[in-house]
Amino acid sequence: VPDRTPEQDALRAEVAKFTASEITPNATRWDVEHADGAYPMHLFTRLGELGWLGIGFDEALGGSGGGPVERCILFEELAYGSAGAALGLYVHTALAAGALATVADPELAGRFVPDLLAGTTTGAWAYAEPDSGADVTRVRLDACRDGDHFVLNGSKMYITNATFADLILVVVRTSGQPGRLGGLSVLAVDGDSDGLTRTPMDKLGMRPSELAELHFADCIVPVDRLVGELDQGFRQCLAILSQGRVFAGALALGLGRAAFDAALAHVGTRE
Repeated sequence: VPDRTPEQDALRAEVAKFTASEITPNATRWDVEHADGAYPMHLFTRLGELGWLGIGFDEALGGSGGGPVERCILFEELAYGSAGAALGLYVHTALAAGALATVADPELAGRFVPDLLAGTTTGAWAYAEPDSGADVTRVRLDACRDGDHFVLNGSKMYITNATFADLILVVVRTSGQPGRLGGLSVLAVDGDSDGLTRTPMDKLGMRPSELAELHFADCIVPVDRLVGELDQGFRQCLAILSQGRVFAGALALGLGRAAFDAALAHVGTRE
């Protein structure tokens, strides 16, 4: 990064030190033990205590200040130790907490964002579905308004953190037909809601990052959990997702650096 500040260099050094002592030595074990549900949950509270989950968030919501560059540094250095662990933290902060802090009304953001940034509540972001993959315009999960709540019916697939998340931001269809962005809303759904079933999914790589299929069967969600405007919430979240691609790139850079360093060490010592 050109024109880095001393504060940014200091942040990189601190995260690299943390990664070397608390993530890298455990990364292989976390991957091997994935079948037993081995995501390192303590990282949420640990990074919350350090103030790193709050990087890029307003201090009024419990954030630590800073911006996109500081958050890129964080994800790059964490991914150097374990891309799977870093991915879970990325979804939690950049997507779930990011959407609430930016798009939700102040009351809803104030209710959930501080705990997400403290690491005492965990978050997920759910938009992919079995028949549509990442084409969000094909979302079919139905959210029917019934008085002061919505009734959800449908499924989500390949959702990171969904095996354990306390709060899941779910993209739902509140009007219109699949194939259009209009009519897509976002709801903040409790992970232990009645009518919500979470089924873990196995993976080939980055295994500490856990995936789940979500099935909603007459799952009731209060109207005050609406993130953004009715029928427009997902469109309002697009800027968060676009910025998230930059942070995902930083994560990939950290993983690439780790692969290069491992290969360099190997060719320098092999017989």
